[in-house]
Amino acid sequence: MCFPLSDKVEDANYLSAFSYYKLARVHSLDQKETSDAVDKLQEFINRYPNSERMSSANDLVQELRIKLEFKAFEIAKQYNTIRDYKSAIIVLDDFISDYPGTPYREDALYYLLDSSYELAINSIDSKKLEEMAKKIPVGRIGDVTDISNIVSFLASDESSYITGQVLHVNGGLTL
Repeated sequence: MCFPLSDKVEDANYLSAFSYYKLARVHSLDQKETSDAVDKLQEFINRYPNSERMSSANDLVQELRIKLEFKAFEIAKQYNTIRDYKSAIIVLDDFISDYPGTPYREDALYYLLDSSYELAINSIDSKKLEEMAKKIPVGRIGDVTDISNIVSFLASDESSYITGQVLHVNGGLTL
């Protein structure tokens, strides 16, 4: 400040912090400006604890923190929406611990439970495949190339002397 002894310094500091508040974007966009506004308003509150504008500054900080909290919840929820359940579980856990008194707690717990459930349900099939691969003598599940190689061989001149055979392309697993 150029005039630190002026009686307008407090007002100038408030208006400076308020201008950061005005730059804060809607929750669906990047929240850097919102975080900057919270910092500037908090600086004002710390510097002028007896200011007439204290109540207004506190209200603005509260509004901005609610916006940041909602943004964090929406990000956490988005992981569930895109079915990245492992990430959803981590981010929702962090959200619940970072915002213990949040009004979104019940919803966050729901999405945490849903993500955990979906991860468990979807991982069962992969566990089944792993268990099946352990039972196949070659130690793996067959893929398209295993079949296509046999088809290519049978369609080639190299198989011209083969007649009436059944080929088991199953890695040695017999059912």
